[in-house]
Amino acid sequence: DQEEDINLRKQLIEEVKNIPSDADWNTISSTIQNLKRRWRRINYWESALEDSLEEEFEVAVDVFYGKRNEALANSKGLKEELIVRAKATAETNNFNQGTNEMAELLNQWKAAGSCGKETDDALWEQFNAARQSFFDRKQAYKQARQEKAVNSKSAKEELIKKAEELKNSTEWKKTADAYNEL
Repeated sequence: DQEEDINLRKQLIEEVKNIPSDADWNTISSTIQNLKRRWRRINYWESALEDSLEEEFEVAVDVFYGKRNEALANSKGLKEELIVRAKATAETNNFNQGTNEMAELLNQWKAAGSCGKETDDALWEQFNAARQSFFDRKQAYKQARQEKAVNSKSAKEELIKKAEELKNSTEWKKTADAYNEL
């Protein structure tokens, strides 16, 4: 019955318009795909009213895709800014502050949302490369400090050994000069 099909189409239009815009995109996309399938199952009676209803339905659907595309673009822009900040932070020599900044950048990255799988993957490579560069430099710095500490300890132990060899000397001038040299 044509009237029943038209009413079904009107109901689907209302369902599209009532989709909460704050829902996650996967849910919205799934809901819209389901509504489109239901729309296609309704018999088409070749009337001007049905054509206008179809146009109204498509416009309502396009609103969500427009919002989605805008959200993807915003997410991409935000992630590109985070990459710039991560690259700048990767160059710092203040490793404590840099570590905190990298943690904050990662939290912001996670909160930025998706900008599409391929784009997300490409941007993640850049972001993670900057993070890895920083943490590699931090690790190299720590390792160099440890080596310096070990070498410094060995040198100090050698000085103590030489000082102990001089402790029983009675040649005061020679011993004082040796201690000063140590």
